[in-house]
Amino acid sequence: MKATIESFAFANSQDQRIYDDVLRQLTWQPDIESNEVEVTVRGAVVFLKGKVPTCLEKREAEKAAKAPFGVVSVVNQLVVEPNISRSDEEIKADIVAALINVTSILDSIPEVEVDHGLVTLAGLVHWEFEKQRAENIALAIRGVGAVTNQIEVHNRHASAPSSLFPSPSPKGVSPRTSQLGIELRTA
Repeated sequence: MKATIESFAFANSQDQRIYDDVLRQLTWQPDIESNEVEVTVRGAVVFLKGKVPTCLEKREAEKAAKAPFGVVSVVNQLVVEPNISRSDEEIKADIVAALINVTSILDSIPEVEVDHGLVTLAGLVHWEFEKQRAENIALAIRGVGAVTNQIEVHNRHASAPSSLFPSPSPKGVSPRTSQLGIELRTA
């Protein structure tokens, strides 16, 4: 995608304004590095064509194209073509390494299977954001063609937070004594 100051001149039609706004969105989106994204607008429908190196970049380009006011829909015909050829084992190793780096977000690492660049994630998490985070990590890895996210969400805190309704004190521990044996003083 090549955008210059001249590209951002005053729009004389709605399609031209949308085109200019989409170029701005793509230019300022940090997850989009490809210069091969072609934008066309007809009847407030945005068409994206070209090549990008990752699935994440394809998805982010579509999100950026949907952002401007007046866009009716986006036809995303971007093709994911990694800059380098990678084996399934290399892709899997990179995904697992990236997932390990976010253990502060994920309680456990999901199972990762890769077949000709198509990734399947499986496992259990407690929250929807953990499922989405694992998918985003896999999408960002070069060589991934698509991600099937089969991670299941089992929210262990479906009811009210335990801080609102604390469990009763264990036997032998008075309400004024913590479980560590420290006496709690009230004012």
